[in-house]
Amino acid sequence: MFDIKCFATGSSGNSYLISKGKSHILIECGIPYNKLITNLSLNGLSLNDIDYCLVSHKHRDHNLCFNEVNKLLGNDKCFITQENEPTINFNIGSIKVLAISVNHGSEPCSAFILSDDEDTLLFATDFMEIEWNLKNFKFTQIMIECNYYEKYIDDLSPKEKRQINTHLGLNGLIIHLDSFDLSRCKEIYLIHLSRKYSDEMIMKATIETKYKIKTYVCQENGGIK
Repeated sequence: MFDIKCFATGSSGNSYLISKGKSHILIECGIPYNKLITNLSLNGLSLNDIDYCLVSHKHRDHNLCFNEVNKLLGNDKCFITQENEPTINFNIGSIKVLAISVNHGSEPCSAFILSDDEDTLLFATDFMEIEWNLKNFKFTQIMIECNYYEKYIDDLSPKEKRQINTHLGLNGLIIHLDSFDLSRCKEIYLIHLSRKYSDEMIMKATIETKYKIKTYVCQENGGIK
């Protein structure tokens, strides 16, 4: 399976390291550049070891140090969503990448499907809906947003609800997972939890109990529980 590391997640910053064999892919670089370099170093890597950088969209908590990363790696090793194109395909060594547009309100945003001969990983964050039928993908690992617990937003104003509803809550996550083929799925990672409106224990227990799949929660300041 893909090895997954979380450097940061949530509205204060997002960055993840996905590794398979000698291939290392950075997804999101929404943290200060020096923090990114430190986290890579703690994993025995430098930015020169990164084969590719994928960024879902241009919000600051996802692309904060993209310019620095792009300057070192080069345009041919960096992808950031520019506009809502239906799909984009490319290869990173033996790993195939499919970028698909997802609905994040007015901001163009992509989810990523990484696959090789053994495994298929879905990464999806900052969206309220994936409009694509992904039933044919037998995901072995899923990294997916679970931003809020619906019970905690009942008393929000309509304006506040409109803002948070560009993200995926627990009920929306269940709807999406129900639409996937989970027959080969071994791990689910919950990402981009809201500091104010999420409940880590309830979310993790709900998903793990319903699907009988090992579920992890990526932590705001890095790490996975």
